[in-house]
Amino acid sequence: MRILSAVVASALLAPTVVLTAYSAHAQSAERIPLNGNRISIYNIAGQVRVTGGGSSASATVTRRGRDASKLKIANGNIDGRESLRIIYPDDRVTIASDRDRHFRTEFRVRADGTFGSMGDARSDKHSRSRLGSDRSGHNIRVSDDRGGLEASADIEVQVPNGVSVRVNLGAGEIVVNNVNGDLAVDAQSANLSVSDVKGVVDLEVGSGHSDIVNITGSIMLDAGSGNVVARNLNGPAISLETGSGTVTVDGCSGEKMTFDTGSGGLRLTAVRGRTISLDTGSGSVSLALLSTPDLITVDSGSGNVTLTLPSNYAASLHVETGSGRVQSDFPVQLTSKSRDQMIGRIGTGGGRLTIDTGSGSVRLLKGN
Repeated sequence: MRILSAVVASALLAPTVVLTAYSAHAQSAERIPLNGNRISIYNIAGQVRVTGGGSSASATVTRRGRDASKLKIANGNIDGRESLRIIYPDDRVTIASDRDRHFRTEFRVRADGTFGSMGDARSDKHSRSRLGSDRSGHNIRVSDDRGGLEASADIEVQVPNGVSVRVNLGAGEIVVNNVNGDLAVDAQSANLSVSDVKGVVDLEVGSGHSDIVNITGSIMLDAGSGNVVARNLNGPAISLETGSGTVTVDGCSGEKMTFDTGSGGLRLTAVRGRTISLDTGSGSVSLALLSTPDLITVDSGSGNVTLTLPSNYAASLHVETGSGRVQSDFPVQLTSKSRDQMIGRIGTGGGRLTIDTGSGSVRLLKGN
């Protein structure tokens, strides 16, 4: 799994919280019309909220903090997208945080206020430039250390159906609700809440909690660290990855599914899929299926694996554990069996199930 190497933070690994400028002072809100059906938002610090509705796209910007008047708003076409940019005239930005320890993140910002990747939600994410990988521009640091520019901006965006939206945020919070169109997010350090979206969804977050609900369409989430909670996902391809954190899913349906965490557990219930891949470096795996996939692969470096399978489940079976027991509620026609390995077939075969855990027990439970 690819970890977001561009994230440069202090020794904190705790999830990100909502961040605001130190001062509660706020300037009056400013409304900006946004033209076209491809929109990008760039903000160094604050909250970005995207909501579907209306006949034309627009944004409302509220600048906050003691130095709010120093922030400039720019918009116009950049690389074929209508781009709204908040320009911060300092390399150090100070915001408040309710973390127990100090917070800091650093990344590069171009002279025009853009940063991160410039592609859209349908692009191959592995071919797009990452946050901080572009050598143009200058480094900017966002932290709770006093002495920097005390300013942030809250942006409320309204988009009609069919508009593609890309949100680029340094630090803060992103909330997306009721959008009918492709969505892409590229954030350094942010809590993320996405709900009721129809379209291709591509989310990349350096650190922070991610909450994803009621998505119809292909979805890709790649987080450097932070827990992921998802409900009611439906799409041809679903991929949820976090470098450090637990992935919890309730209700998921798709052709090809990938769930991956470097350190943390996988908890998946009410899953329907054709091809399912589960991978955790350290942590237990629990999967409850409502249908019989063609292929299930589970790879766990350390942790127990528990699969709850339909009562009519049928597949060839290869289960291996370096340290732990293998138990099955299903009758298995064995080809080979030992304390830490089971090879054979369940029912008439047809599907394929492969489980490998370095340390942990494996249980195959019979569901309804």
